[in-house]
Amino acid sequence: MITTTYSLALSIVCIVLGALTGWVLYRKDSNLQGTSAGLKWALSCVRAIIVSILCFLLLEPVFETIQNHIEKPIVVVLQDGSQSIYAGRDSSQVAHRIDSSLSLIESKLGNAFSVYNYHFSSLGDSGDSTNKHGTVDGRSVRAGLENKALLCEGLSENLNGKETDIASPLEEIRTRYYNKNLAAVILASDGLYNSGTTPDVVAAKFEETKIYCVGLGDTVTKKDLAIGKVGHNRIAYKGNKFPVEITIRGDMADSSSSSLKLRHNGKVLFEKKVAFSGAKDIQKIEVQLEAEFVGLQRYEVALDPIMGEITNVNNTKQFYVEILESQQKILLIAEAPHPDVKAVRNALITNKNYQVESTIIPNIPESLSSYSLAIVFQLPTTSNNGTKFLQQLEKAGLPCLYILGSQVDATRFNQFSLGLKIEGSAGSQDVTSTLNKNFSLFQITPTLSNRIAGYPPLTCPFGVDYKLSASSTPLLFQRIGMTPTEFPLVYFGKKQESKFGVILGEGIWRWRLLDYLKFDDHAGVDELIKKSAQYLVAVDDKSRFKVYNETEFWENEQIPFEAEVYNKSFELVNTNDVEITIRNEQDDQYLYVFNHVGSAYKLNIPNLTVGRYSYEAKTILDDSVLTKQGSFTIKPLQKELSNVVANHRLLYSMASKNGGELFYLNEMNELIGAINGREDITSTTHTSRAFKDLIEWKFLCFILVILLAIEWFLRKRNGAY
Repeated sequence: MITTTYSLALSIVCIVLGALTGWVLYRKDSNLQGTSAGLKWALSCVRAIIVSILCFLLLEPVFETIQNHIEKPIVVVLQDGSQSIYAGRDSSQVAHRIDSSLSLIESKLGNAFSVYNYHFSSLGDSGDSTNKHGTVDGRSVRAGLENKALLCEGLSENLNGKETDIASPLEEIRTRYYNKNLAAVILASDGLYNSGTTPDVVAAKFEETKIYCVGLGDTVTKKDLAIGKVGHNRIAYKGNKFPVEITIRGDMADSSSSSLKLRHNGKVLFEKKVAFSGAKDIQKIEVQLEAEFVGLQRYEVALDPIMGEITNVNNTKQFYVEILESQQKILLIAEAPHPDVKAVRNALITNKNYQVESTIIPNIPESLSSYSLAIVFQLPTTSNNGTKFLQQLEKAGLPCLYILGSQVDATRFNQFSLGLKIEGSAGSQDVTSTLNKNFSLFQITPTLSNRIAGYPPLTCPFGVDYKLSASSTPLLFQRIGMTPTEFPLVYFGKKQESKFGVILGEGIWRWRLLDYLKFDDHAGVDELIKKSAQYLVAVDDKSRFKVYNETEFWENEQIPFEAEVYNKSFELVNTNDVEITIRNEQDDQYLYVFNHVGSAYKLNIPNLTVGRYSYEAKTILDDSVLTKQGSFTIKPLQKELSNVVANHRLLYSMASKNGGELFYLNEMNELIGAINGREDITSTTHTSRAFKDLIEWKFLCFILVILLAIEWFLRKRNGAY
């Protein structure tokens, strides 16, 4: 079909112009005198056709084609590649049987259907990390930033996934094949998942697509001992004892006994004989351990295997506890008991790094050297009480958080040069707060920023004017009635080398009550108190080379690092490379190079094995070598083998939600027959239109050349040239 940009009626004009050109050219051509009239008529027609075509091309004709594309119904095969499927059996034999059975689907449905195979699991095909991301011979490698995809193309015989999320691959398939002729999804799994959302909820979203499940694994409970959850403190302090609660399970272990051992650095710290009874016996054992060594400590809990166990892998579990030298001591001091003191104390004790002591003026400690922070409530008072203690604080150079209120003598407060002058002070007033959006000393979460404006008023010293020094940084401003002001309500500063903070009002206890009343927690006000304390006790890092990293990871996680390099003006620069050498417990070395990202550096390291690692990062700045050291730990994932009894009930529930069925590996022909026998599965036809300019049609150009050649040849033959 041909359409034109201009009116198609103009094609008549093109024909007329062509005929007129041929008639005028050959009516009285003196070069063709003596030739037959038939030849002249033929040459006239050829020229008319050529001119008509050229004129028609000026109308910008477009050639439209209609194509019909037939799309076969799509069948997606999803294979679970997790460890729990072969627990206690030969993994290679199980994997080969699964692969050969599922391969029948494509071989027998491939003519009438488009079959796509996928497998999913965490760490399913990780490979050898040293070949991809590091070396042991000093060769540097730039590590990639990509995470391994959960959903991978093709079937797999590597059943070594250590974490299973069924819902996410299903959701990904639903997204990929949205608005396509997806007839069926075949999920081959044992129904066990330990990550992600409930898979049958996602299965219900496949409205027009039936889900067929192939049951893998073993639904029969076998004899097995397992270490379940190990409850422990993440942090403990040297010299203190900390509790460990160990959950152990015995399946089909009636009348069997084992020995439970807890080890640290190869030394047995605790041992107990455990007897099991019944088909399923779950026991909890509590242990008190003493924190002897500073640093990240690895402990191992193990159950001795018994005769006939299906697997011994889940008889052992490791856990890590960070042992700190000592807690940071915080002193809370006031002239008299006040609900604000308890509110602040309750906020701080949720952080296990803090040891909080409360006292009043007569009981001031003689020495403040053991404290990391002092929090002072409503001092100095109008009776001059507390002035001597404040002078002692100033002399000790201890970071301090001042909480003022109606009892504070503003004139005496001004004398301590804490970055604020309250002028014309007389009495007190109630003010609410607004957040300083430019505050940058520490990060404010949306929880606090969204709640702060709704908190009840604080009672502050009344002042005609509040003059804040340029070196002080306000966090909250006062709002008097409905009028926002530039008067500070909470601010931070530095006096000599000591940091300080000031909260100008009392009544924080009301903020905590309102948090609990409206949100059933104390997250907003606790964040304000804890982050203020954290900022004040933190020692400023003045080094020009900084490396940031977490200390604990699971074995399927990437290890992210960030680094910053500063010039002498403390401006970020990243002109030179940053290298990092990582050592494992066997002293193998892996060398990486950071990626330059913006004005800083980033690095993601995947596929490191379980264990403790130390690192040394270095770079060159101003012809000097700068270094940073640190450590981290990769913990083993043992989710897959904590429960090895297949859950085919879940598979049946998922299939029944969409009119599908549950089959087993020896029923592949029945599954294929069920899909082939469905009358609702048909191919779909998609119609598409394509447009192409006629001037680009090479065959038309060929016709014009042939016509011009014929005209030239006939004229030449008859002496017209």
